[in-house]
Amino acid sequence: MKSFFRRLLCVISAAVMTAVLCTVTVSAASPKLNKSKVNLPIDYAVTLKASGTTKDLQWSVVNTSVAEIMSSDGKSAKIVGKSTGSTYVHAKAKGIDLKCRIIVKKSFITANKDNVTLEKGQSQKVTITVKGSKDIAVKNSDKSVCSVSWGKWDGNKITLTVKAKKNGTAQIKVYAKKFTNLTAETINVSVGGGSDKKSGSASDEVIDIVNSERSAQRVSSLKSDDTLNKIAEQRAREIAVKFSHTRPDGTKCSSLLQENDIVNVYAGENIAAGHRSAEEVMKTWMNSDGHRKNILNENYTRIGVGVYEASDGNTYWVQVFTSEF
Repeated sequence: MKSFFRRLLCVISAAVMTAVLCTVTVSAASPKLNKSKVNLPIDYAVTLKASGTTKDLQWSVVNTSVAEIMSSDGKSAKIVGKSTGSTYVHAKAKGIDLKCRIIVKKSFITANKDNVTLEKGQSQKVTITVKGSKDIAVKNSDKSVCSVSWGKWDGNKITLTVKAKKNGTAQIKVYAKKFTNLTAETINVSVGGGSDKKSGSASDEVIDIVNSERSAQRVSSLKSDDTLNKIAEQRAREIAVKFSHTRPDGTKCSSLLQENDIVNVYAGENIAAGHRSAEEVMKTWMNSDGHRKNILNENYTRIGVGVYEASDGNTYWVQVFTSEF
């Protein structure tokens, strides 16, 4: 009898356990888009699709000068890039507001150097970063001036080696075969001189003085960063249009960092106009508490400097600082 009750208890327990294990609550998936951020070259399109909702969505673009909707239905929309900049696409219905950030560039291929200056026989490596298809090609405008060779892929990066052959200039164009000129990145090569180093030299002088000031305060030196230099150069041109930490398109200056995938960093910017030398602009910045704090900030490890001589005769200066990224 005891054996019978033990077997009966085991059967009852097994039945209860099975019932518990088979009772599953399935929650409906939250509405979302297939992409939250998209990098587009100009004139190239991407299709955004919504899932997790039965409602028909209304699609819109915040800044239609940057991107526009080519076609849409209740669940998807085809977005095309129109001009460089950043905007958002919204897909809305009652109780739903889905969004995707759209960053439009001339290309989704970037190089860590825009200009390469060499002497005959010298070589220099350029890092190419590709977002999207790795089916890329290179065009050399003058193979007698320099040669170009490829390294191996490392994630989304590949190394391009430029070797000088004779004095002269050439343009190296790197492009995605599928999109040709829409995604081209051009590297200007100068062998044996001939390039305009005025603004570059001024930029280098600013960085040297910055590190001298930091050394005097026992703060570690800043590393010149090619991406930050490009950002600073763009900002120098922008402040010639609108002298402000707000860009001419109304976005914050930090939006350029985000567009170059530099996020989760400490960052700062110094701007100036009208100074005729690196020494002069650095003296002004160091005599200003706020600018001085940026220059000596221990959180920063990298720097980019841009110098732009505008047609009005003024020279515009920009420093961009970040922590490690």
